[in-house]
Amino acid sequence: MWQSLQQLLNYYATHRKDISLYALYFLLSVGIWSVLRLNESTVREISLPLRFIVPQGWALTEAPPARFVFTLRGTRWRTWSQYRSCRNQVANLNLKTEVISSFELNDLLAEARRLTSAQTDVSILSPVAPLRVRLEPAVKRQIPVKVFALVQFKNGFQAIGDLQVHPQMVEVEGASSLLNGLRYLLCDTLKLTQVSDSFSHRVALKQSDARFKLLSTSVRVSQAVDQLTESSVLVPIKLTNAPVGGYTFPNRVSVRYQVPLRHFKRINENSFHVVADARTLQDGSNKLKINAQTTQPELLKMFSCSVQEVNYYIKSDK
Repeated sequence: MWQSLQQLLNYYATHRKDISLYALYFLLSVGIWSVLRLNESTVREISLPLRFIVPQGWALTEAPPARFVFTLRGTRWRTWSQYRSCRNQVANLNLKTEVISSFELNDLLAEARRLTSAQTDVSILSPVAPLRVRLEPAVKRQIPVKVFALVQFKNGFQAIGDLQVHPQMVEVEGASSLLNGLRYLLCDTLKLTQVSDSFSHRVALKQSDARFKLLSTSVRVSQAVDQLTESSVLVPIKLTNAPVGGYTFPNRVSVRYQVPLRHFKRINENSFHVVADARTLQDGSNKLKINAQTTQPELLKMFSCSVQEVNYYIKSDK
């Protein structure tokens, strides 16, 4: 390796003058090519966000174009520098306090030249002139908010009551023809995992349509959470549709349940109904299936009976 490096250095020392001259020719060629390339004529397309400036007290009735697209014709260097100067800008069109605002081609060209300071040829691709935008006097309405929450609770914990949203309705400003069909507002989906404490979070409202304006940008979503405890209670079985003398054995059944710790003392045998219907008796059997329901579904999400069937008998008069 060292021998090869030594040979290369010796060659450079012998031919240094020729190599330097070749390098100079190469750099000069690249420079001339770059100058010629940058001065070639080209067409560059530019696409920018388009914003309509709506007068106070007025609102859009239809969705306007969202992009302002035009082309620049000129040298590569000039069109590139003009693109860099405007690529982070927003095109603005000022609407008038009239039912219909109209923009001719010259209006759109003026905005393109303002954005780029272009003295080169400009062509508008979108929106197509003449552009007409319809307005209405703005009104305000209270619109209900709909929240979607994906909440996974830690094992042994449960939500208490319903998910709370504040405020439940948000004021929206826009054209009456638009707001009449707006039934509710949506929020970003709230996603939480391994929840073991009560929570309260700000959730952003979705601006689904640029034609109306939300006077609030978010709502507060909260939920009470409590730890679950497990217990059981003996509940009498209610026999229905049975003849005189009919009875079940046993006549009480153990119901095992989970309940939030703070509500443990509220649960007793009256929190459940256990029913056996004599009409469900199968021929040749004395077994009746039982059905358990709770009178407090907001508290008792999980419960079960210790048995699924009981014996059914009829007392004899003899």
